[in-house]
Amino acid sequence: MTARHLDVVIREAMIGADDDAVTDLFKEYLTGACDRVSKHLSELGELDQVQSSLDELVASTDAEQIRANLAQFRPPDGQLFLAERNGRGLGIGALRTIGPTICEIKRLYVRQEARRQGIAVAISERLLQQARTLGMSTVRLDTFRDFGEAQALIQAGGFKIREPYTESEIPEPLRRFWIFFEREL
Repeated sequence: MTARHLDVVIREAMIGADDDAVTDLFKEYLTGACDRVSKHLSELGELDQVQSSLDELVASTDAEQIRANLAQFRPPDGQLFLAERNGRGLGIGALRTIGPTICEIKRLYVRQEARRQGIAVAISERLLQQARTLGMSTVRLDTFRDFGEAQALIQAGGFKIREPYTESEIPEPLRRFWIFFEREL
């Protein structure tokens, strides 16, 4: 599957061979997201109240920890998709199983220079296709309340707002700052 530009390819990330690219993209995504969350919570005057929970998220930006946690996004219970142009990683998306027929989209990210080219939509479509292949009936995801572009993409993809779900990796004290979504397949 390709995005609007024929030179962008969305493919399964290969275990071992793509681990560096996947780790780099995850780190870039997580670091940027944590910075934005921290700034927003500071502006709201909420940072002190949730600092230890935010520290948990910040710890997840460590490259070795990211690499160690890739297995949750690998077959048989998950999948990683990498968007590339001429061999350079431009975007990433992950799927992980959280119940017998429920999965979660995680780490959907496209680098700044590759945005607004349909890459995020193409990755999303591949993730939903993979969820169907895995026999899933429900897909969930979450995003920070201040990530308006992500929310628009999510809702355009047919996802509806729902209550937080227990399988989310977002620490409980931070969940009030997140929006949770669900879509039936």
